[in-house]
Amino acid sequence: MIGAKKVVGFVAEFNPFHDGHKYFINKIREAFPDCYIVCAMSTYFVQRGEPAIFDPYVRGKEAINAGVDLILGLPTCVSLSSAENFARGSVGLLNSLGYVDYLAFGTFGISLDELKKYNEKRSNVQTLLKVKEEVKNGKTYGKALEDVIGMTIKEDNVLAAEYMRALDNLSSTMQPFPIEKDDSKDKATKLREEIYKKCCDENLIPIKEYKDYGWPVTAACFSDYITAACIDAYFKLKPEEGERDILKDFDDINPKLLHKIFSVCMFQMSFDEMVAELKTKNWTASYIKRALFKIALRIIKAIPTTLQFEHYSEYYFLIAYSKEGEALMKYFVGPVSINFVLGNMKDASKEIFSTIVYSSDCYAHSLYASIYFSKNHKKDI
Repeated sequence: MIGAKKVVGFVAEFNPFHDGHKYFINKIREAFPDCYIVCAMSTYFVQRGEPAIFDPYVRGKEAINAGVDLILGLPTCVSLSSAENFARGSVGLLNSLGYVDYLAFGTFGISLDELKKYNEKRSNVQTLLKVKEEVKNGKTYGKALEDVIGMTIKEDNVLAAEYMRALDNLSSTMQPFPIEKDDSKDKATKLREEIYKKCCDENLIPIKEYKDYGWPVTAACFSDYITAACIDAYFKLKPEEGERDILKDFDDINPKLLHKIFSVCMFQMSFDEMVAELKTKNWTASYIKRALFKIALRIIKAIPTTLQFEHYSEYYFLIAYSKEGEALMKYFVGPVSINFVLGNMKDASKEIFSTIVYSSDCYAHSLYASIYFSKNHKKDI
């Protein structure tokens, strides 16, 4: 709470910003008419393992215009994580602010009690062991979990369950605030497909709401870079040091998948061709896409390991804030730069945290910006 005002936080990608996001923000305003709304947003890359379709600043501007007061960017290592780590990182960021009262998130036809029950069942140690055994026998993780606990939830509610679990794991004082989604307004995938198709087929951006956003970025734009990064990583495997050590450096990537990636990248395939070649029953397309970008962006285990949530107060990526949101800026420790809010790093762990995550985000920014602005420069010629 800030003064007499409640503060509501939520997590989003705005990829791109659409009516479903407006609906969500309006629902928060209906429940808390006089509140601050804070968003933790994916910046250059998103959780599905792809680059954001547009620059984070133009996406953030739309959200500010729709009623959000403050937008903070998620570290790239969080944005490109599994649902569990994505939720922990994003909830951790909002929790670290110290003044957020509620965590809002979307749901589809499920209550808080049902989400709690689902989390309780899957957190049991014996359950986890049984699930692991079922996966070994050939089942996907989702199917194994469903069979063992005798309960399933829609894919659209997976992140809601993870947000709830993150609140518990962090012993957060933020209260969950579920908002039933309007399926008719949840159209991000359809919008992306329409924008991509029109740009490729007609060489223009036809949807007037996005005419000022610039040329959209696709995963295909990164094909050559990803191939080069994979080959570079492969040839850095030194026999005298052993392959296993360097393979362990990459975050959340199965070593078997890494070996397969290194063999596939030699054939100069496009991004989509690589994903199709690597996809299996247990390795989903999103998992493979995240793996490819983690290799390209050099996101190694040292980053998420160092990503202790209490250190968020030392590093924030500021995207945008409203006139009302200016009141929130004084609660940051340290100087405010154009893009970053950095605290005073006093001990080694905080310094390591800020340096590694900051460097990773700068690298992601440089790679994305080189493609984004190159495409938009060519468009104007």
